[in-house]
Amino acid sequence: MQREIRSISSDEFLQAMSNFNAMADKKGRLQFIGRKEVLGYSQDELIGKPFWSCEWFSHSAEVARHVKKAIKAACQGRTTRMEISVISKKKNEISIYYSTSPMLDKKGKLLGIALEGVGINELKEKEEAIRRERKAFNILAAAAAYTVNTTDLCKRILTGLVETLGFDFGAIRLYNNQTNMLQPSISIGLNKKLQAKTSHSIDVKNAECVAAFVGRTRRPVFTPDVRKDEIYNLFKDRFVEFDCRSHISWPLIDEDAKLLGVMQLSTHTSKKISENERLFFETVARMFVLVHKREQAREQIEASLKEKRLLLKEIHHRVKNNLQIISSLLNLQAGYLDNQHYKDMFDESRDRIKSMALIHEQLYFSNDLANINFNEYIKTLTNSLLRSYQTQNKKISLKINKEPVFLGINQAIPCGLIINEIVTNAFKHAFQKTDRGEIRINFNEKDSGEFMLAISDDGQGFPKEIDFAKTKSLGLQIVNLLIKQIGGNLEIDHRRGTTFKIYFPKD
Repeated sequence: MQREIRSISSDEFLQAMSNFNAMADKKGRLQFIGRKEVLGYSQDELIGKPFWSCEWFSHSAEVARHVKKAIKAACQGRTTRMEISVISKKKNEISIYYSTSPMLDKKGKLLGIALEGVGINELKEKEEAIRRERKAFNILAAAAAYTVNTTDLCKRILTGLVETLGFDFGAIRLYNNQTNMLQPSISIGLNKKLQAKTSHSIDVKNAECVAAFVGRTRRPVFTPDVRKDEIYNLFKDRFVEFDCRSHISWPLIDEDAKLLGVMQLSTHTSKKISENERLFFETVARMFVLVHKREQAREQIEASLKEKRLLLKEIHHRVKNNLQIISSLLNLQAGYLDNQHYKDMFDESRDRIKSMALIHEQLYFSNDLANINFNEYIKTLTNSLLRSYQTQNKKISLKINKEPVFLGINQAIPCGLIINEIVTNAFKHAFQKTDRGEIRINFNEKDSGEFMLAISDDGQGFPKEIDFAKTKSLGLQIVNLLIKQIGGNLEIDHRRGTTFKIYFPKD
């Protein structure tokens, strides 16, 4: 950008200035400065000096070379803009964005060089704060999304804070309301000796340490140098032992003003902590409280569910044991009977009870206490019946589909009893005229969403003259009642033996 000189008053010129505005001659020597002093240097210290040799560039020969090149480029008619750092007379580093531009008359003759600069420290600090906060909030979001337990949550957030704010070590203690103790959750950046000193719980009311003090008073400690803070007089030995200079101890308090814990960060050297960093840390601490409470609620729910699962497993186990006792008693009682008809009745009752006991046994060993793999159950049940009814002169085989289909207990027990009755009936009556046979059971879920249970045999077939719905057989009456109980429909196919198909909806 090229500029044309026009005649303006000095007041008008000063009004148009940026943070820094000056003019230099063709050799880069300062001729005019729009302020009485710049970076603590007076005009008398600057006027007449080549711009690149000013004291504020003395910290970096490289920066001075860049400035000298920019002056040379301006003399050749080019404008240069760049970001550089300068040092004030008080030795403060300041970032500025500056430009060097040629100043030309109407004929294009070089009259001098315009120098302008604006301090961007505040802007850079804001940009850095945004980057830092974005990183920390990403850590918080990841911690909330991927944490597996409270300790993991504390570790993720504490690590993020230490790295983002530039601290050397830190710790989080969580408060146990029942014991009035601050319990160690996680610490990072400490050697084994110091870590061991933080591995025990501390009494909030009585312990003489910073964490207990903060938990007791609910007052945060936020100091760039502990030696210059009144807290140092109270806990000097502790600060010396941990070689702690800059320190933060923050009470974690929920919306009901209840203490949840204390979060601490420290450095081995004094460290400037800006107000923005203080506000940022407080924001993270408040967010941590919300995430921590959510995690606590989740863990409490999981613990409650685990307890209920154990209780439910124990109930299934005891029901199974009680049913087995009843089955054993029936077996013993049958041993005292001489009449085979009555003995058969006891055996059938025993098998029905076994079919129910098997349901509870499978649920006891299952990870899913609401549903069981019903085809696995069918396999166990029918193999038990096969051992009971198989004789040496008959070879009856079983074929069961292996595809897992899950059924709730409310439907599993009646379905188990139905299978028990129909398969038992097949063993007793279907193969009287042959020494070989096959029983097939297929249980699956149809596309329509209903279940289909098919039990078939290749024996002599169920008598067509018998009305299945009005039979006097106790076992078949039980089957009819159970089919109604699960809201099912029965179809009987007499071709090639007998096939019972039962369709019923999901519970």
